[in-house]
Amino acid sequence: MKYLSALLFFLSISIYSKAQFEADLSDTVFNKTEAPKSLAFDFRSSFFLRNNEYFNNLYDGITFLGTNLNPSFHYTFHPNVSLSLGWYLRLFNGRDELFINKLWYRLTYRFNSNLKLYMGNILGYDNHHLIEPLLSGDFQYLNPPENGIQFLYQRPKFNGDLWINWQRFILPGDTYKEEFLLGYSSDFKVINQTGNFSLSLPMQFLAKHKGGQVDKLGIPMQTFFNWDVGIDFSKNLNIQNKLGIRVFYVQFNDASDHLLLQYKDGYGILSNLYLKTQKFDVILGFWRGEYYYSPVGEPLFQSLSTKYVAYNESFKQVLLFKFQYKKRVVESLPFYLRFESYYDPNRAYFDFSYGLLINVNERRMLIKNSQL
Repeated sequence: MKYLSALLFFLSISIYSKAQFEADLSDTVFNKTEAPKSLAFDFRSSFFLRNNEYFNNLYDGITFLGTNLNPSFHYTFHPNVSLSLGWYLRLFNGRDELFINKLWYRLTYRFNSNLKLYMGNILGYDNHHLIEPLLSGDFQYLNPPENGIQFLYQRPKFNGDLWINWQRFILPGDTYKEEFLLGYSSDFKVINQTGNFSLSLPMQFLAKHKGGQVDKLGIPMQTFFNWDVGIDFSKNLNIQNKLGIRVFYVQFNDASDHLLLQYKDGYGILSNLYLKTQKFDVILGFWRGEYYYSPVGEPLFQSLSTKYVAYNESFKQVLLFKFQYKKRVVESLPFYLRFESYYDPNRAYFDFSYGLLINVNERRMLIKNSQL
């Protein structure tokens, strides 16, 4: 009953926007259907600065400054089947060696106009539209591109994303556990821009598993579940501006064979107000959580510390303010300037980050069907 009471309370008073900024849409150039037997060269890159100035007992701040480079060739076998093959590089400024240097590949199969399958390097991180308590924005800087299998379903009133990100594969006798993330994200539009109003019901799920049966470690498996349900109500102020309210109930459960954490389950309420315009986005929000944990979520929302083993903050409250300025130099080259702040009124923590992001997404046709 306490969960239901808390949910009803926040639905009545809270105002919200997306906890994280929306995914960059400039890479939609790669979603175009090309003629069969055509070959293109794709170039994806991002130049980033993210400086986390954190002063709490949960998580140390870190500065990410560097570049992702992802050149690839894209071959279309059939209007519904294509293969991309290339390389992925990540270089942090101030380090001579590459942080990531590996093969990149993606098979795309379009079942119909609504359903797509991706195998290999899937559309990951921001593209899943997960809220911060489930997936931290820092995760994409510390890990390689997501690799696994993904189903995307899109209709005017429903969007769904089901995927598995296989992080570590094992063979018999290996001295480490297999690891993967299983995720689901969907958005059901109850009212779609009727009289300039929109009402949708988002739902998200993320499971982190560390286990397997063929390794020789002999240690227990670990499985963590994080999920949420929400409501999103927005109004178009004019053709370019939108004001919205979004509220999520978030749940954590430890389903491991042997419990190693201090908490077996926990919950939280995330509520925000967002204003989205052509030039900037503003987010005001509030998080209230108890005994909450996510292995890949934003640490500032959690009750367990990554800095001190014995330290915990069972009850958490965080006030959020986020601002983003955005500009498109050209359609495939967006520029983002960001500021994000988190204030814990119980402990007087004021943590903030600022960042700069410039993306480049281009496709150049090399061979067209008519030339073969």
